[in-house]
Amino acid sequence: MQSAAAITLSAGVISARGVERGEARLPLFAGLAGAHALFLALLFLGGQRLHPGHSLMLTVGAGGAALVFLYGSALARSLGRGVLLILVSAYLLRCGIGIGHYLYFFTPNYFDDPSFFAYLWDYQWMHESMILVHDTWLRQGFLTPLPESFWELSKNATLMAYNGLLYYLTGINTLNLAPWNSLHSMYTAAIVGMLALKLGCRRDQAVIALALAAFQPFGMISSTFARDFVGQSWVALAVLLVIATAHRPTLWAVVLPAAGFLAYCQRQPYLAIIIVGTVLTWLFGRRQQRSNALYLWAVLIAIGAFVAREGLLGLAFARFEGVGAYGVQRLFVLPFLMLRGIMGPFPWSQVFDDVPGWEFMPVDFLQHVLNLAVMVCALPVAYRLWRQDLRMDAGFIFWVMFWMSGVIATGVHSGYVSIGMVFLYPLAAQAGHAKLRSALLVSILFFGACNSLYWLAGLKGSKIIMSITGY
Repeated sequence: MQSAAAITLSAGVISARGVERGEARLPLFAGLAGAHALFLALLFLGGQRLHPGHSLMLTVGAGGAALVFLYGSALARSLGRGVLLILVSAYLLRCGIGIGHYLYFFTPNYFDDPSFFAYLWDYQWMHESMILVHDTWLRQGFLTPLPESFWELSKNATLMAYNGLLYYLTGINTLNLAPWNSLHSMYTAAIVGMLALKLGCRRDQAVIALALAAFQPFGMISSTFARDFVGQSWVALAVLLVIATAHRPTLWAVVLPAAGFLAYCQRQPYLAIIIVGTVLTWLFGRRQQRSNALYLWAVLIAIGAFVAREGLLGLAFARFEGVGAYGVQRLFVLPFLMLRGIMGPFPWSQVFDDVPGWEFMPVDFLQHVLNLAVMVCALPVAYRLWRQDLRMDAGFIFWVMFWMSGVIATGVHSGYVSIGMVFLYPLAAQAGHAKLRSALLVSILFFGACNSLYWLAGLKGSKIIMSITGY
């Protein structure tokens, strides 16, 4: 642990001095790669034989070192010194909440049996998938091909294999997932901050967008066995790749497959979002004439024909055939589905009914409070941009597509409608501090009033909206 702390300190000093002297400035992509390489190297040096407590301390420390490196190499000059405090504070907060939540609700004797975990099937499945990766690579060698059944039965096999790298490096110490998820949430925040600059935000606005992503409730219980938090960083990186090269569409021949793959690994339909979103970004990223509507439809039809011909449409949606997801029939109840997407898990009183997953619901409640506040702030800004020169913000385009994908999908899961909210944070930041604070206050009062009225009206347990929309 002393060596890890020393490396952390050294990385911070070198990075800070380099920025002050105007040295060693890396693009964000290189900074992310270097930061994560440092993180994995520190875990490798620690190995699998550490006591669970020491292993957890090393993983938390390695994440901190990675953030210091990322700040010094890629963020400081563009976003300023305060960004490091935001990232480290949010990272430690997420680690603390995740560790405390796990020890309180699941395994108080964790340090005696760190590999034990038992909960709902989705969570258990991720844990066991990571163990399979750990066991295979430990017995047969690193990056040895995993069993065919792993790829056939897992809907997110690539992402699961990547998460399994954590167990391979540190052993099956389940709480190490807290700093792992937290670090990836900070990667997302860094991407959002730099994305805000590319979308025209001032530095102070970009820092607000970064802070919103860093402290968003989504993933705040970092010990949750869910792919969404690492997956959000992959999706954010995919969108940044597209937007960062929007001025040079010729690069999309290389960028688009990489971006599509990253998003696809999180959720198959996201491949279609990246493809269509890229086209819309190109079309609406310029000042448009209203007469170009016909041209827009022609391009979309051409892209649709290409996607269908190449089998990409089937690749994105094949898993959902016959299960009712993304069915045309859901369009007939779209207003109610959108209401569910805004409200999230409702009513909040269900946490007292011991429903499955209630231990994690409070952060979903808070995330939907933030979602509504951000929408209230961001949508008028997006509309103003459109009215000025018929230019549509690229972040807004991708937010609409990810949000509608979650709304239409079976279940209207909170994670599905929240994962793309980060692309709306730059627009919300442009509304200003005061507007954001007011919107957050109004949002929490709105949700409080809705919950109270729902209870007073005797609707608790009625599932009135779900009865209209179906699951």
